[in-house]
Amino acid sequence: MPTTKEYNVRLSRLRSTRKITNTMKLVAVNKLRKAQAAHHVADAFGQELRKLGKLVARLPSEYAGPLAKVREKVHNAMLLVVTSDRGLCGGFNNNLHRHVSRWLGEKEQHSVPVLVSFYGRRGHLFFKNRVKVASFYAGLSTRPVYAAVMHISRDLQRRFTGGQCDVVWVAYNQLLATGTSRPVVEKLLPLEIEPREETDPWIVGPIVEPSRAAVAERLTVQLAHLRLHDILLQNAAGEQSTRMVAMDNATRNVDNLVDTYTLLRNRARQAAVTRELIEILGGAEALKG
Repeated sequence: MPTTKEYNVRLSRLRSTRKITNTMKLVAVNKLRKAQAAHHVADAFGQELRKLGKLVARLPSEYAGPLAKVREKVHNAMLLVVTSDRGLCGGFNNNLHRHVSRWLGEKEQHSVPVLVSFYGRRGHLFFKNRVKVASFYAGLSTRPVYAAVMHISRDLQRRFTGGQCDVVWVAYNQLLATGTSRPVVEKLLPLEIEPREETDPWIVGPIVEPSRAAVAERLTVQLAHLRLHDILLQNAAGEQSTRMVAMDNATRNVDNLVDTYTLLRNRARQAAVTRELIEILGGAEALKG
């Protein structure tokens, strides 16, 4: 049985661990609020841009730009795997890894070669020796600024329009609620534009300069940037949300261990006192004899 001193050492280490996990939880809460605020602003802008995107839905596909052109047959595909750069966020990355592994297995059964790019260090470390890597973008998962997102989006668009791939997919954790997300694989390119509704009066007879085709092509590029930005913002919010929950659970577990070891330490101290009293009483009886 450990001594009182050994229990005190363990309790000291547990309290230090609790300070770390609780601090990480508070940091995650702060970053989650910032990520949610950024996503809210981007979503407000995106709603207005998607309204303009309905103009593209009215055009024939040949005038909507190369990003909206659907290939008759998929010979090659590209996948962007979106994970975090750091761990300590529960099953946020591992759940996506398993989902992507199953998805890649299905594509392999259908004989569709998949070129994989990675956003986030965790996904790259897991898959780098298992798939053919096209690109790796690191150090951006915490703050997916729009300028960096445009760089990634343009890289994917160049590969799509250049014929290196016939379809571009994105695998990420879709944020459902605080602390809850699910891994999904969604098509990014060719761009699927929401068709206009017949009840949209503003879209009848618009005046477009310089031409419908030029505006449509520019809009499809911006819509692709916006869609990818939305995905990366969801990834950032989901990462911090999952980390907040994981660190909260870790803090609770440490508190339970502190209570358990405090009880065991008290028992060990009482046993030591009882043992000393027995030794004293035994010595006194021996002197009497």
